[in-house]
Amino acid sequence: IMKPKMLHGIGMARHLIQYIGKAEERGIKITRICTNDAAVMARARRIVAFQRHNIVMLPCMAHQVNLIVKNIVQEEVFVSIIKQISLIITFFSSSSSKWLPKLDQQCVKLYGKALRFHQMCETRWNSIHAMIASVLQIKRALKAMVFIENAPLANEDANFIQDENQWNAAKALDNFKFLH
Repeated sequence: IMKPKMLHGIGMARHLIQYIGKAEERGIKITRICTNDAAVMARARRIVAFQRHNIVMLPCMAHQVNLIVKNIVQEEVFVSIIKQISLIITFFSSSSSKWLPKLDQQCVKLYGKALRFHQMCETRWNSIHAMIASVLQIKRALKAMVFIENAPLANEDANFIQDENQWNAAKALDNFKFLH
């Protein structure tokens, strides 16, 4: 485990080169190094790659997959779905004394337990997926909130909840779950 004292690209590169040297002294051949995508590590990768042409320097693959999926979900249909789901969650989360308890009651009635939705963090695909999956999980309860409880959602939010095409688009986004 590397714990360099200098937290900058040059210091990290020196540390990586020392680590590679120690490994080679023990007869271990390092052919690839994968690091996170922090700016410090990106610079260190460039420095090490310049000095050690035989070692493939790789950025974090999980981060690369996140970037790919982020580009895919930037399609207009997906952006609007994510925005609508986020607005619906915000409505219930910001009404913790009235509408959130009623949603909990609907969940208990329909599913036997209170289910919660997840908030998203835009830079992490898995949090966007968790948000979508959690709303899909309580779809019937959300519909009951519109039809039975007359929750005062904005028209576009209520329309989203009533529209099966919107739910199908949300399910399409949910299919990206295998990526995390």
